[in-house]
Amino acid sequence: MIDLAVLVVPSDKLGSYLTDRVAKLSEAYRHIEMARAQDMPFVLIAIEHDGPGPPLVKQPKRSKKGSRPKRNAPGARN
Repeated sequence: MIDLAVLVVPSDKLGSYLTDRVAKLSEAYRHIEMARAQDMPFVLIAIEHDGPGPPLVKQPKRSKKGSRPKRNAPGARN
């Protein structure tokens, strides 16, 4: 038997910045309703960001484990 289930999910506002594989608050609530679990001891906690920060430096892609990123040939266009 579950004594208490705590689900921490991003708010709907924060969820727009995340991938579609992350359940947002409204989706988590809808799934609880679909499972008819409203009377079960669930606590939904939504987290929110405090605003955009400075842009991050783009990291080079790695093609294979341990290999270096590919570089363009001299004179090649990006």
